Amino acid sequence: MENFDEMESNIIQTKDENGDTQSFELVDVFKVNDKDYAALIRVNDDGTPLDSEEEELILMRLIEEEDNYTFEEIEDDEEFNAVVDAFENEIDDDDESEE
Repeated sequence: MENFDEMESNIIQTKDENGDTQSFELVDVFKVNDKDYAALIRVNDDGTPLDSEEEELILMRLIEEEDNYTFEEIEDDEEFNAVVDAFENEIDDDDESEE
């Protein structure tokens, strides 16, 4: 994930299944069972936060293809639950290290 660590801006624009451009802030990239995952928050096109009631964390599988990355929806419930647990543990570890 070196390329993500080197990014100046963590704002990513992708196209959804309808071809509409969506903007996300990349919050974190982490591994679960040797696969890469990303935690994203939807933002306005200029990178500003959405209204608080619209804000939600999105977890997606991250696939590296040559020099490009693709985000994939996690459809398997068992895989998704493992990713949620790993992300929550990572947040807890970060909180503990700040104390």
